[in-house]
Amino acid sequence: MASPSETVRRFYAAFGGGDTETMWAILAPDVRWTAAGACGVVPWAGAAHTREAAMVSIEAWRGAIEGLESQRELPLSDGECVVVRGQGRYRVRSTNRVVADRWVHMWQVRGGRIIAFDEYGDTAAAAAGFAGAR
Repeated sequence: MASPSETVRRFYAAFGGGDTETMWAILAPDVRWTAAGACGVVPWAGAAHTREAAMVSIEAWRGAIEGLESQRELPLSDGECVVVRGQGRYRVRSTNRVVADRWVHMWQVRGGRIIAFDEYGDTAAAAAGFAGAR
């Protein structure tokens, strides 16, 4: 069985490649998926408590922005917990604004499946990027 860090790396690769089947397979059916941000402004912000709802959040993220650059640091892991810090820039499709963001992803992996995800980023920058979007 893959280590928690390997599972997270596999998820990032699937996300980057648009491989929804692999993402689906890695997420536990009752995954807790949380992304900080202004709900109702930032499309992917909020909490999900099922794999289906997590995939809706992921697809909202993918549809709302165009990634311009992203840098992840090597994950830090302890048991089933993995923390990844990074930074990047993305363009908001609805406003054409570019947002610079520093973020932290906290993952919990058990039995080769992601059971929890928490994203903490620059919520003010994200809200400003989406301000006035329709």
